[in-house]
This record gives sequence, structure tokens and C-alpha cells, in this order.
Amino acid sequence: MIMKVYSKTIETFIPRLRKWAREILRQEFGLNIARTRFHMDNGWSYPIVIVAIDDKKRLGYFDSEQLTIGINRSLIYLAKERVIKDILRHELAHYLTFVFYAKNYSQLEPHGAEFRAICQHFHLDSKIISASIDLRLENESLEGDLPSERIINKVAKLLALASSSNQSEAELATVKANQLMLQHNLDRLTVSAHGDGAGEEELFFVKQVLGGKRDTPRRTAIAQILFHFFVYPVRCRDGLEVTGTKANVENANYLANYLDGELKRIYRAAKKNSSCLREKPFMVALANTFCARLEQSQQEGAAVTRRALMVIEQQLNIAVKGIYGRTTGVSSSFVNCQHSHTLGQEAGQKLQLRRGVTSSDPIRLLKR
Repeated sequence: MIMKVYSKTIETFIPRLRKWAREILRQEFGLNIARTRFHMDNGWSYPIVIVAIDDKKRLGYFDSEQLTIGINRSLIYLAKERVIKDILRHELAHYLTFVFYAKNYSQLEPHGAEFRAICQHFHLDSKIISASIDLRLENESLEGDLPSERIINKVAKLLALASSSNQSEAELATVKANQLMLQHNLDRLTVSAHGDGAGEEELFFVKQVLGGKRDTPRRTAIAQILFHFFVYPVRCRDGLEVTGTKANVENANYLANYLDGELKRIYRAAKKNSSCLREKPFMVALANTFCARLEQSQQEGAAVTRRALMVIEQQLNIAVKGIYGRTTGVSSSFVNCQHSHTLGQEAGQKLQLRRGVTSSDPIRLLKR
């Protein structure tokens, strides 16, 4: 899944991309344009939403589910204005293909007859139609985030040990993996503070880690736990998204999917032994207990570490505000059940983070 990306530079550049898109839609496509939408002759209007993405293969894409155009962040730093506008023209043509062929858009070939017909109707250049834009992105598009990849692999090896049947060995492996991820984030702050990364702007990534529009007690518990792993979870219309640095987001992606299956398994096992078990108080107690374990380990750290954690939290708050604008908390009431609460506490004390038995993906974590 493509990750959206945010930085101060990107935040400044996105309005320029929207301005260019509006100009293309109005001047070249002949559409009626408002500040944030374009209007069709049949009375329908559509949003003009553009985001920056991090992708090794695509310079741009159109998301028909969210009606959003994504532009590769590399273009913002490396490409000339004309190249970016050509990519915008290409993606806007995909957008209008969706507008005209919405009923069967998912069945169409990406650059099939319908797309070519739209391009020809609006007199787009053949180069734009074929998307054969020559852009030398080299390192930016072909190489990954090597420091992030290295830390993820190290954490993966440690967490492989967390699957051990030996309880003390599993606990020790989890703690070491957590400490390694914590040190990685502290090192990042140190580099930033001393200017060793001059010219390298801090990038924050956004990724949907769990799909599904319906909120559940399990999903709420996962979101609460993820707050302790250097990411900011936000429950959106189509699922649960997290914001953070690349390594932290990738770690949270593994963690969210692992917890989704593990918490489901834990609850079903508890339900077999107690038919009167209630999911909401069970999950609330489980998440509170597990998070309390993490918070206790933070309090035992040095004062400088605790201050660094505050800085990381402040950075995330700034990034989330830039990405989503103002966010609001979600609260819900429930009838407490002491029996369910007690079983949830016990489950939270036993919960371990480890490699999924059937997963072939590298293990990615961890803690705040």
C-alpha cells in the first residue's frame, strides 16, 4: 500500500500543486472550477485533493475510492514545473475517466480505450497519454530508506526470539527489541539537534494499517496501544491510519496486524471459558494494563530519555495537525463488567509482541 508523506516543505508545496491542477482543469479541460472542487455539466462536483506519496515505482496515481491524486515526493524536490504539470495532466485524465465511467471504472484497463478517449477529447499530448515521462530519480526512487531498513531487520531478529516458549527469554527479547527501537528514535533526534543531517528535512509518513469502516472494541484497543510506539493513530473513514517516521510506521503496520489477530484469538479463547464475557470492558482493561507496562518502563528511564520522548510526541502532534487539520478524540460509554475487566487485566499482563506463526513478513516493532 502506498504511503502518504508529510513535511513542512511538502505542506508549502501542496497548495501550488492544487493551483496548477485548477488551472489545467479550467484552462485546458474547460471545466468550471471552485476553490476546492470542479463542476461538471450534469451538476455533480468533485474535490481537488492532492497529497504527496512515497513510492519506488510510480510518479503519481489517482485513488478512485478517496478521489485523491498522489504525487511522488521526489518530484517536489527534483522535477521541473513542466514535468510535474504533465504528471498532473495524466492523473487528472484518470480522474475524469472515473467521472465519465464511474459505474464500471474498476473493470477498466488503467490505460485502456476509455482513458485514451478522455485524453484525446481534451487534446492531451501523446507523451502524457502513455505516461512516458523521462525523469532521473535514481537514488530517490530506486533505493529504500536504508537506516530504516537496517533497524527493522535488527528488530525482526530480536523478535524472532520472542516466540520462544521460555517466558523469561521471550520477555528479554521483547525488551531488547523495544530498547533498540527507542535508541533509533533518540539517535534521530540527536542528529537533528546537532545539524548533522543538514539539508535532510524530517519526513512523516501516513499509512492505513487496518481497513474497515466499522469501529470495534478491538480496534479501539489497538489504537490505544499504538500510541506507545512512536506513531500517532487516527481512525478515519476507511480504517485506522498511523503517522510517524518511515521505520516507525512500518513497525506499527506489523504491530497493528499482529495485534488484530492476537487480540481476536485471546478474546475468543476467553469467551469459551466464560460465556458472559463482554468485549468492550475486556478490551479496555487489556489495553490499559498493557500500556501501563510500557509506561512503567518509560518512567524507569533516564530523565533525558523522557524529555526526548516528549519532543517526539510534540513532533507527531505538529505533523498530524499539518496532515489532518484539527483532530477530535472519540469517547464512548459502556456498562462495566468486573468479571470481564478482571479477565482483560490478566490478558494484558500476559500479552507478548512476537513474530506471527504464519507470517512471512519481517517483524517490525516497537515501543515508546
